[in-house]
Amino acid sequence: MCGFVAVFDPAGRGAFPTEALERMCDVIRHRGPDASGVYVDDWVALGHRRLSVIDLSDKANQPMAMDGCVLVHNGEIYNYLELREELQDRAGAEFTTDSDSEVIIRSYIHEGPECVRKFNGMFSFILWDSTKNVLFVARDRLGVKPLFFIREGGKYMFASDLKSIWEAYPPGDRIDPAAVWNFLDQGFISEPEASTCGVSKFPPGHYLCLDGHKESETKYWDLNAVEKSPTTDFNEAVERTEVLLTDALELRLRSDVPVGCFVSGGVDSSLVSALTAAKLGKTFHAYSIGFDSASHDESQYVKSLVQRYGIEHHHETLTSECLEFLPHIVWSYAELFGDSSAVPTYFVSKNARRELTVVLTGDGADEAFGGYVDPYAVYLSEWYKRRVPGPLRAMVRPALKLLGRRGSALRWANRVEEISRQSGRANYVDFKRGAWHGTTASDSAAQASRGGITMRHFDQCTSGSEVDRFLYADLHDRLAYDFLVKVDMATMAHSLEARSPFLDYRVVEWGYSLSHPTRYKSLRRKAVLKAVAEKYVDPKAVHRRKMGFTMPQGKWLREPKWQPIVSEIIRRPSVLDEYLPRDAINAVVSRFNEGSDADATRVWLLLWFQLWDGLFVSKVYGPDEPLSSLAR
Repeated sequence: MCGFVAVFDPAGRGAFPTEALERMCDVIRHRGPDASGVYVDDWVALGHRRLSVIDLSDKANQPMAMDGCVLVHNGEIYNYLELREELQDRAGAEFTTDSDSEVIIRSYIHEGPECVRKFNGMFSFILWDSTKNVLFVARDRLGVKPLFFIREGGKYMFASDLKSIWEAYPPGDRIDPAAVWNFLDQGFISEPEASTCGVSKFPPGHYLCLDGHKESETKYWDLNAVEKSPTTDFNEAVERTEVLLTDALELRLRSDVPVGCFVSGGVDSSLVSALTAAKLGKTFHAYSIGFDSASHDESQYVKSLVQRYGIEHHHETLTSECLEFLPHIVWSYAELFGDSSAVPTYFVSKNARRELTVVLTGDGADEAFGGYVDPYAVYLSEWYKRRVPGPLRAMVRPALKLLGRRGSALRWANRVEEISRQSGRANYVDFKRGAWHGTTASDSAAQASRGGITMRHFDQCTSGSEVDRFLYADLHDRLAYDFLVKVDMATMAHSLEARSPFLDYRVVEWGYSLSHPTRYKSLRRKAVLKAVAEKYVDPKAVHRRKMGFTMPQGKWLREPKWQPIVSEIIRRPSVLDEYLPRDAINAVVSRFNEGSDADATRVWLLLWFQLWDGLFVSKVYGPDEPLSSLAR
């Protein structure tokens, strides 16, 4: 796990200044504190910060130069040992390090750009082939590792973090309005936009070849190519899932530094921790975060798991005092990012780094195996339409309306009936209503953002199944640009590498391929994965109501200490005024202060934006200042 910067001039017009390259790398030192290096010639400038995980020797430092190729790499190729053996046996390749980075170079030399199809891992990398004057750029299938780029002045610049690009192209007046509306609407920015104009996110599952004459981009992985599994037997599906997941976990246990787990008390992280205990056969460190709010805390379920497996458990209960670190958290993310679970993820990462360099997580399970409400509700509506004849459904509708929405069962029944009467696209827009839905402040702009950006992934799915389209969109949008960004930036802020076996592309393809009656067996969400979990985790914990990893943002922001500070920060004149009328901003803050929980997320997004502006645009704040000092 590392960070890099790359500058490419297709015309070979001279070396990029080494001092500038080093500054761009220094700003992301947290991504790689163990070593640094640069390579510069007339065409490329490559800078690297290394977090040593596999082959800790200096020989594995980067930029890594071999046989006319120079590489900077962020991430891990988990199946590097198998690929290394194959290259030795079939191609007679000779290796000088034990690193996975050298496997990338040797694979490219012997197989060309198509080598990425063999890589099982999380990665973004730049490889300069000086023998052909070709720059080879690639990113992993799901977009676990970030990669930003900009084309300007006939040159290309790539970086693992926006802060590096902003060293050369400060945000200033380059803010991208579409990205801002996307952030304000859903709390994160979908591809390809970034916070500033001209900067884009290199798409997951793609590679690019650049030379002085052309650029050739290839999409090497697409869920649309995944065929539905012929397996209809539920027990067979459970067995296959367990085999794949176990193999994915074994690959991710490969490390020359200590490995442990994040455990939240939910099904996914608990299953990963249990499988890790079974495979390691010894105790290891696991880290969890709780909250001073019973409705947000899952600590009791964590305690049961760690006691069962003898795991060395470290737990911290967060209070609102953690908000003091919010300026540094916003600085660490750089990108506009409003998922409030970034805060507990930041702190659990900070705690884990005391003992660990690598941590296993449960990210990706809900997307791959159908854990979220949206596709499940669409599945129920399709099941309802199949089972209940049209004339009878026409009678059900007024009856449900008469009964109202008292109780969860009636709320579900009414919602499923509503969904059954709408198109898939209409339902998707309905489900993705953003934070500003129902206000006059930004409905039109937010709707345009949702239609132009979020709907892109829904429409790209070629399946005729509406459930598939929801699953596809969740994997390519919310997972890639919310949850994976959250984990990468929070862990790397503390020089910690995060790995999830559920993000193994084989596991994702298998989960996506399941038939929906298998996926939602007995009308249960994530039924296949829960059946696996029952073998390792207390069934009561497996089948309890999902809580989610969220902090009590409304409760904390309304506390007497924070309410006036937050209000003053939000009311500071800034570039925010170009997007929302000041009277609308003040109205949201006032309603929230008076007790409106409906406005809690809006206030959080406004606060994050104002801190972002103060750190990167107007530069009136410093990243190490406590939040309480900013109201001045």
